[in-house]
Amino acid sequence: MKKCEQLYTATSDTLAAIDLARYLDSLGIADRVTFGVTGDSTMNLIEKQSVVALGSPHTLHPFQDYLGSLNFSFTNNKGWGIENAHPAAGELKRYASSSQNNGRGIDAAIIALLPGHSPKTKLLIMESTCTAALVSLLTSQVENSLFERIYKEHGSPNYFEMPVEIEFDGDHIIRSWPVALHPYTKAAPTGASVTQ
Repeated sequence: MKKCEQLYTATSDTLAAIDLARYLDSLGIADRVTFGVTGDSTMNLIEKQSVVALGSPHTLHPFQDYLGSLNFSFTNNKGWGIENAHPAAGELKRYASSSQNNGRGIDAAIIALLPGHSPKTKLLIMESTCTAALVSLLTSQVENSLFERIYKEHGSPNYFEMPVEIEFDGDHIIRSWPVALHPYTKAAPTGASVTQ
C-alpha cells in the first residue's frame, strides 16, 4: 500500500505561498520558482537549490538542524513566545505572544536567511502560525522599509535571524514589524552532529 502524501496545508501557509508567488511574478522571476510540500524532504534539498520554508514550529521539522542552531527559538515555557539566547544591548530575553479577550493580540515569529549546503544556495525560513504576515513584511513597501532599516543598522549581513511581532485582531492581521536582528555567522548545519 502506498504511503499517503500530506493532503493539506495551513491556510496561512497557502496564502503566504500565493502572495510570494505573486510578488516573484511582479519581479519577473516566477518561472524560476517551484512549490512543494517539505514534510518528507531532507536537508539534501538545500545542496541543490535555494529554499523558502514556511511553517509553524510544528511543521518545519525537516529543518530542525537549522532551527536548533539559531539564537532565537520558539518555546512554550511560561506561555508561547520566542527565547533570545544571547540578548544584545536593548533586546529582550523573551518575546511573548499574547492575546486579549476581545480577540486582539500579538504573535511572535522568526525570519531567518541562512546558508545552504553549497555556496550558491540559501535557506529562508519563515516560522510562524501566521506566515502570510511574514511574507507581507518582506514584500510590501511600507512593512519592508521597517525590515530594511533594521537590516542596514546591523551592517546588512549576508545571513541573519530576526524575531518579528505580528499584531492581529481575530483572523485579521493589522501589522508586523521586526524587533531585533542578529547576523548568522555559522556554517550550514550538516546533520545530527549540530550543537548549539
